[in-house]
Amino acid sequence: MTGLGAGLYYILITDANNCQLIETVTITDVNDITFNITAIFEGFYDGAGGMVPALLNAGVGTSLTETDTVLVELRDALSPTTVVASATAVISTAGEAQLTFPGSVGGNSYYIAVFHRNAVQTWSALPVAMVNNGSYDFTTASSQAYFDNMVEVSSGVWAFFGGDVSPQDEVVDILDQGNVDNDSFNFVGG
Repeated sequence: MTGLGAGLYYILITDANNCQLIETVTITDVNDITFNITAIFEGFYDGAGGMVPALLNAGVGTSLTETDTVLVELRDALSPTTVVASATAVISTAGEAQLTFPGSVGGNSYYIAVFHRNAVQTWSALPVAMVNNGSYDFTTASSQAYFDNMVEVSSGVWAFFGGDVSPQDEVVDILDQGNVDNDSFNFVGG
């Protein structure tokens, strides 16, 4: 059973011989957990350890400290194609995003997969333990990403590869070039 709220439940169990057993089960409230990531996107890097306020620059944001929205998925450690939970957050110009996941993920370890509209999706190098107020910093070394899939944008600062734009296929190639060229020609910001 899934989706039950906190409370006292009665369970009726009936076997093949029509024998019945009634049990009571108390489900306690499982609070959501907060988890923090730090990540930099190559195309938004400001040269000083942070990122530009892309939302503000594009005219859709009002904050000098917000860069853009990210989607973060927790992927099962044994079967990485299985998405266990996901959350979206606004990542700051310092590269920090605070995410809220269901409490059911607490105490387990998952790969962290980060998706952004202008970057190659990037995963944590190893499964990460989900604890309340836990964190994972991608920016400190290329080895923080699965298969060292990052670029050093300045000494000791690592970023997700930029340039994989819609339709995102996890590769920066000629298919992305048309969209980038058109946006540049039309002076699209952000």
